[in-house]
Amino acid sequence: MKLSYLATVVAIGAGSLGSLALGLSTQGCSSDKTTDTNTEPTNVGGPPVKPSAAAADLSRSQTFALRKLWLGDTDRADKRDSNAWKKFGYNLDGKNTKSQTATDSCKPSGGPILLDGDNGIDNAFGEAILPVLSNLLNDPSTTASGALNDGTFSILLTINGLTEDAKQTNIDLSGFLYSAGKFGGDSGTKPAWDGNDDWPVRPELLVNKGDPSKGTTVAFP
Repeated sequence: MKLSYLATVVAIGAGSLGSLALGLSTQGCSSDKTTDTNTEPTNVGGPPVKPSAAAADLSRSQTFALRKLWLGDTDRADKRDSNAWKKFGYNLDGKNTKSQTATDSCKPSGGPILLDGDNGIDNAFGEAILPVLSNLLNDPSTTASGALNDGTFSILLTINGLTEDAKQTNIDLSGFLYSAGKFGGDSGTKPAWDGNDDWPVRPELLVNKGDPSKGTTVAFP
């Protein structure tokens, strides 16, 4: 799939495209309740307010390839920090859960209540999954970003409604997520990251296995 613009950088956190891109989701909640309340209501760190702007022209589209991932084991300056994940994501429920004895927080089935990050950020990936990755890989973010940069794989996002204007305020966008295979196949060619790379698309997510233009099963209406 031919890129039509520049590469994108994603930090993994609640509400981000990054978490969707990895195909990872938080655990489902059970109806279990604990005995004490230990949450603080907060309006800090919530998702941005939808702007007042004209709807996008969905006949235009741009395709982006992920070049770098911050999984939460480093900050955005690439400094190692095991708590960096606490700054990635949004406060989705308006609460700041600080104790596993909280009664009004989501409790995953088969597991303890997950604590929030800074200002109530809900990042189950950083809290529950990142420690597992860190046990398997010495430096998960560097390892993943290195593989992306080398063209071992990538994740493509085709977004309908974007223009080339960096200051655009288009709303009501739509799009699809694609899984990209090894860049250049067995040729050893690496992506140039100049906006013109042509990535091979893996068939697993495609609605029509032979036609990427028909979209994928991972759609953003």
